[in-house]
Amino acid sequence: MSKVPSICFKKYHFLIRITLAAVWIWTALTSLFFDFQFGFKLLKDFGVSSNYSLSLIYLASTMNLIFGLWLISGKKLLLNCHLQMITIILYTLLLSIISPDFWLHPFGPLTKNFPMLLLIILFRDKLIQVSNQKQSNG
Repeated sequence: MSKVPSICFKKYHFLIRITLAAVWIWTALTSLFFDFQFGFKLLKDFGVSSNYSLSLIYLASTMNLIFGLWLISGKKLLLNCHLQMITIILYTLLLSIISPDFWLHPFGPLTKNFPMLLLIILFRDKLIQVSNQKQSNG
């Protein structure tokens, strides 16, 4: 592998990690502090009891925060990528059931999941490639 792609990956590796971390952390904070009632109402309208709604919002927000902090740490990133992809797919499926009109929302809360997934997949694939090269060289 030439030096240029390696240098580019190191540069973009950091930017991708920080960008994804920022999305997960911001989502956690907005769910808890800025728009808590939205999530609560969404779950209540779907028939989830108040106690479960509260627990689900705290659980999802905590999980989002963990993903963000985990990305910043740089540890076990392949596992992080796989869990992010599973979580985004589950969130998308659940929201499609709970509120299918989100697919037509002008701000695209569900359609934005596709570029997020693509970025995570590309990042994961590059991590695998770099790991394989290290194993074959060392």
